[in-house]
Amino acid sequence: MSCFEDKVIWGNEEVDMTNIKTASNFGQEDWDTDIIGVQFANGTTGLIAYNPSCTEKPFTNQYSGTDCLAILYDTDGFRNPNTQLKDLNSINVNSLGGSNCAIELSDGTCFTAPFKPEALTKAECEEIADLGYGNKKEWCGYYSKDYWAGAVKVCGGVSKMPSQEQLDKLAEDLYNTTISASDTTFATRDNDLVVSLGFTNYTLDPFFIWSREEYTSIGAYSRLFYPTNTYRNFGSRGHSSRQAVCLAD
Repeated sequence: MSCFEDKVIWGNEEVDMTNIKTASNFGQEDWDTDIIGVQFANGTTGLIAYNPSCTEKPFTNQYSGTDCLAILYDTDGFRNPNTQLKDLNSINVNSLGGSNCAIELSDGTCFTAPFKPEALTKAECEEIADLGYGNKKEWCGYYSKDYWAGAVKVCGGVSKMPSQEQLDKLAEDLYNTTISASDTTFATRDNDLVVSLGFTNYTLDPFFIWSREEYTSIGAYSRLFYPTNTYRNFGSRGHSSRQAVCLAD
């Protein structure tokens, strides 16, 4: 498309953008729509795919939710570096050109780009359990808004979310030290790496990443990443601040 770069760096791969033409190239195989190109007044260029399942609110001409569009946008237009998590950002783009590896650990494990999941209701949580996503149906609904279940839905099942051991390995890479699975590890977080990977924009802030393991209907396990320490953590499934990553294909 003439309003977007021909090649970009996504994860660890160079992607030929001339082949990115449909929503399936964004990892949205069920949408069956084409991608259109746009350029905004401030110079930002973008590619947009539309979800035809979205419905308009009556009498408002508005759509609700954040899953109506998948957008890839370049904040500085045609200037370099044209690289994911630098000038290239996205919303609901689960893959690009067949690759969804945004974070590659030193042991070769790949994660998608981090995201904050949307909450599911009790009925929505039970629905994905019925579809075989792996979460326990009887534990749905303790909270009216279940953000952990929202992460399960985005990833496509609990098996595609990171284990606690894989989050331990992520911590080893972010802190450049051996991580304890059972106790707090005190070390200095590589904040430049944290920001470049898209986990947080504030180098003094802690952040949490959900794991795949549930802990009764009340919560699920995660890992907490402070600037000077990290440890495994149990958290309420109703917490909206926790981030998630999926295992990349």
